[in-house]
Amino acid sequence: MQRDSLALSEIHFCPDGPLVLYPVGFRVPLILGWGNWQRKLRRLGRIMAMWKGREGRLAALDLGFDDLVVARRRKGG
Repeated sequence: MQRDSLALSEIHFCPDGPLVLYPVGFRVPLILGWGNWQRKLRRLGRIMAMWKGREGRLAALDLGFDDLVVARRRKGG
């Protein structure tokens, strides 16, 4: 996981809510939820590549599911 490190500006976590990462240079919050973090992060590279150049259209990426990524778009995007 270290070789595929992701620079973060913020990490938000609360026992009553999901773990949320705010990467540097990718202005979209990444909602990870709890557990299976390494598996969820492995999918992230593919997803970020798919949205490269169109990140401004995203409100958030929810990786909180084991086999699904939900891309939430900004209103009007």
